[in-house]
Amino acid sequence: MEDIQNIKPYLKTNPVIILNEKDFDIFLLKFGSLLFLLNNKNVNPTLLFISIVKDENLQTIFKKMSGINTLVEVLKVVLNHYPNLIKSKIVKNNTMKILKAKKLKQNKKYDK
Repeated sequence: MEDIQNIKPYLKTNPVIILNEKDFDIFLLKFGSLLFLLNNKNVNPTLLFISIVKDENLQTIFKKMSGINTLVEVLKVVLNHYPNLIKSKIVKNNTMKILKAKKLKQNKKYDK
């Protein structure tokens, strides 16, 4: 346990972590460009987050391109990258509506 405490200052300066963060930054810029081309709108972090939550096709594209396996992990990574989204009322309200609608849709499928 003490070894972990001694390593913490070096984790941020580890070259592999720095390269991974830069690669993810570049990936987010490319994904934002894709959203711009698809929607013909300027892309901000709020639109990026809501688009990922809303559209299952964009979720799969994001997962495959980034190498992240689940939607929860994708949302965590985006929220870690843009921490202001956590306080956004637009994100909270729209995300809850979208997730409730998806849940109802899944329940209808199982009822049939």
